[in-house]
Amino acid sequence: MNITSIQVNTSIVNFKVILVWVLQKKLPIDLIKYIYEEFFEANFAYQQLITAIHCEDSCKLNMIPLFNCIQKIFTKNTNNLTIIPYICKNHKIFNKYYIDQYIKNIKHFRKMDIDHSFVTCILMALYH
Repeated sequence: MNITSIQVNTSIVNFKVILVWVLQKKLPIDLIKYIYEEFFEANFAYQQLITAIHCEDSCKLNMIPLFNCIQKIFTKNTNNLTIIPYICKNHKIFNKYYIDQYIKNIKHFRKMDIDHSFVTCILMALYH
């Protein structure tokens, strides 16, 4: 069992514990939605990112798994605006290059589109 599967299993256990608590408290639906979006959906996206970052292909600087994962995260973020801030708060390298590429519009790999440049920056920072 690797670190990533331990993190995912831990978040599943935490989810079950909190879900039981939420159901026992009979909280309003808008609060339940907030708790889910803020803590579980964002955490799940973060765990998927960590899995993609540490997969064998990413370690070999193959950007396809990480690129696909990040595209899914960006798509989810359009519906739930808490995902990207959550990931930025928890992953320093993602945060640095997200700010550079998408906030400051500083593309580090000029001949690539911004999304590929972003993924390449993360992989190069981790494995080069």
